[in-house]
Amino acid sequence: MSEGAPISRARSQPLFLPVPSHFINNALRFFVWKISANIFRTLPPSDNPEFDPEEDEPNLEASWPHLQLVYEFFLRFLESPDFQPAIAKRYIDQRFVLQLLELFDSEDPRERDFLKTVLHRVYGKFLGLRAFIRKQITNIFL
Repeated sequence: MSEGAPISRARSQPLFLPVPSHFINNALRFFVWKISANIFRTLPPSDNPEFDPEEDEPNLEASWPHLQLVYEFFLRFLESPDFQPAIAKRYIDQRFVLQLLELFDSEDPRERDFLKTVLHRVYGKFLGLRAFIRKQITNIFL
């Protein structure tokens, strides 16, 4: 073994310091707040109060390019191997889920498709929200 091996080994190891939990909490709170500020909105009144997504032509959301980026970013966040549901549950809670469910009233099928995927990821990651999600889906959609 050469003399340079310990130095090389030391240089090849990442220089990561533990991230303080208050930093993670603040970053997560900010992230969920920004996601919420971008996707949760009052939907415009429908031109057709009897709108049927299977039969009627949808009104496409004018701000979809922006919303799509936010939804994609949120999905990547939820699917990240570094995602920690135990910390995120403070911010992704029942109120957050209710706001997600309200967006299913959107006439834009692209948004409803992303919402379905996001809700599925939330359902899979947050065991404590599963019964609540099932109950709310029953109340809203059935």
